[in-house]
Amino acid sequence: EALDRFEFETSRNFYEKALTLNPDDDMLLLELSDLLLQIDQPTRASELLRRSIEINPKRGPSKFLYLAQLCEGQASLDLYLSGLQILKRDIDGNVASEELKKQFCSCCCALTELYMTDLCFEKDAEMKIQNFLDEAMRYDVGDPDIHQAMASFKLSQNQPETAVKYAIESYHRLMKQKEENDFYLLDYESRLSLVKNLIELGHLNVSCYEFGANVLIDLIYENDQDLETLLLAGDIFLKFVPPEFSTAKFYYKKAEKLAEKCKERFSKSRGTDDFDEIMKGYDKT
Repeated sequence: EALDRFEFETSRNFYEKALTLNPDDDMLLLELSDLLLQIDQPTRASELLRRSIEINPKRGPSKFLYLAQLCEGQASLDLYLSGLQILKRDIDGNVASEELKKQFCSCCCALTELYMTDLCFEKDAEMKIQNFLDEAMRYDVGDPDIHQAMASFKLSQNQPETAVKYAIESYHRLMKQKEENDFYLLDYESRLSLVKNLIELGHLNVSCYEFGANVLIDLIYENDQDLETLLLAGDIFLKFVPPEFSTAKFYYKKAEKLAEKCKERFSKSRGTDDFDEIMKGYDKT
């Protein structure tokens, strides 16, 4: 009940008390870890997740997936693969579970992201990405993240004509989820990645610019202190046909004010020269 009311500290106290009575309850450790991640305490969450895995490594794929997000490289890969193995087993025993299929698809997408970043130089990385995406497609339940991952992958393979189809489908799925739930289920960073893909692919389908702008405006509504989204908004409105100069200028001006505010804060600790070096990439403002 406390969680339903977003009373996180109260919820945490209840969990901590329960844990003193049941210190070896692996699912209780998992639930408390989830809560700690929500209140930005990853170190303590990581400790509890490792303890949960140690107690019972064959139950609860989420413990592996959460911990994988807190790790990097090979350590993250091993955890994702362990979680994926449990999910496969659970899905085989409960084919109708949509939630398990969603977790499976999310895990596959996380693995593709890992092989496109930290492990991009690993042997057969491209083949492994394709295999994970194919696996995700088998259990597709309509979430936008699979098609977003596929669009990014096809772009990396220099196949923009294929990528644009996946990016547009990802956008439509995203909007459908928002309409059905009244909020986005896809996280901030994934939506931002989708926007970047839509901008890159706009020359193939001008509708991509409008779609990207729709997502960007909501991202800025969630966080208007993100310089990158403000600059992207300025960029994308210039690409409209015809260009929306006044709207682009509005977002560039907001970015300029935010940059000056950041410079003032940054300079107090490290000096203006360091800040100017960092900001070279934002000269368009």
